[in-house]
Amino acid sequence: MSHATMNPTDTVAPHGPGGNPGTIGADDVRRLAVLTSGLKRRIRSLLELSLGQRVLDAGCGPGLDAVVVADRVGPGGRVIGIDYDASMIREAMASGHRAPARVWYQVADAAAIPYGPDTFDRCYSERVLQHTGNAAAVVAELVRVTKPGGVLVVADTDWATLSIDTCEPAVERALVRFAGETIRNGFAGRQLRRLMKSAGLTDVAIELWPIAWTDYESFRATSLLLLDMGRRSVRAGVISDAALDRFETGLADAGRRGVFFASSVVIVARGRKSGGYAPQAIE
Repeated sequence: MSHATMNPTDTVAPHGPGGNPGTIGADDVRRLAVLTSGLKRRIRSLLELSLGQRVLDAGCGPGLDAVVVADRVGPGGRVIGIDYDASMIREAMASGHRAPARVWYQVADAAAIPYGPDTFDRCYSERVLQHTGNAAAVVAELVRVTKPGGVLVVADTDWATLSIDTCEPAVERALVRFAGETIRNGFAGRQLRRLMKSAGLTDVAIELWPIAWTDYESFRATSLLLLDMGRRSVRAGVISDAALDRFETGLADAGRRGVFFASSVVIVARGRKSGGYAPQAIE
């Protein structure tokens, strides 16, 4: 496969989002962005962004992060946002009046990035690998397009870490397991260290980023119920309709009484491509 030089394109990706059980809409992404704003700041810090850099946002969604990164790299830098969901790219481009000209968006598959080797100073991906069936290929592509000495940051979910305070713990565990096994790669987070080291990155470091919900409606809008895993699990015969009703009724009651709680963990991995100048990181 040939790889393009660094020019914008609207070429359709070879593999779209059809059939992906984890697909969500742009408004859902915006709600999640509020919940994970601290995580996003930490990702930008780990990237060690500076003026003039070229940066790839793999799985950019509606372009929320690319605009912020563009401010960090300045007028001499460039930010490319790719996503295999054409509707997300349309959303990103529709909001282009808020983005500087140095931000480009295009439909592309992160497992076949349409840029040549050693193109970007920095690459990052947030909660994308859980939606791909070949996480190793995506990480390998990110490494390929990163310049020697460049930094990669990948953050992803491990659905097994989702924990919900409930009087129905067996139902909760069955639902969490079902969600992790239904999404294409629901346990992506735990794989990051292995994937990055296997791809030849050096200085691989791991951080855990906790997420906590104390508001039931916020949880409904941003986690397991967002993907309707309860109804899917009933259709799959994992739990009964009655069990799901007891579970959801209990959560709603906890929400009304102000005692709802759930938590999860996003794993953040940072690595450097060997070769080139590698400045000492400042924590």
